[in-house]
Amino acid sequence: MPASESLREETVSYLNARFGVSRGDLADILFVEKKDEIWAATADVPAGLVASRPAGLRALRRTREGFKPTSVFLRSIGKWITFSRIEIESVLELQQFLLGQPVPCAIGDGFAAVSFCGDVIGCGAARGGLARTVIPTHMRRELLGCLEAEANT
Repeated sequence: MPASESLREETVSYLNARFGVSRGDLADILFVEKKDEIWAATADVPAGLVASRPAGLRALRRTREGFKPTSVFLRSIGKWITFSRIEIESVLELQQFLLGQPVPCAIGDGFAAVSFCGDVIGCGAARGGLARTVIPTHMRRELLGCLEAEANT
């Protein structure tokens, strides 16, 4: 499934405008759309290989409101994200966030990269000065388990 230039421009423009990711950082990433999902990969699928979904990571989903980034993709480009980033400051605040409680944030409404100790851990949704998690449940459970294990050592 070939990547289109208009899809590339639309995707790169969104990531640049919302997250401050430079166009140069995304130069080697290919974007392919299938069923309102945009997938990101660093190489084309070899000829003759057939799969039910595109290669790479699911990067974005189209919604009525616009793009929704996936937590996995935000984690993969975390080092390039310069704004729309929420840094969670304490373990207690992180636990509360992962359990579904909103945390204060100072960014405009929309999706954000949520980070802890400088590392992006997933996607959040900011609205009215508060951010809530949109990190998938299985990822939140895994992160909570890591925090619990760390506390017990």
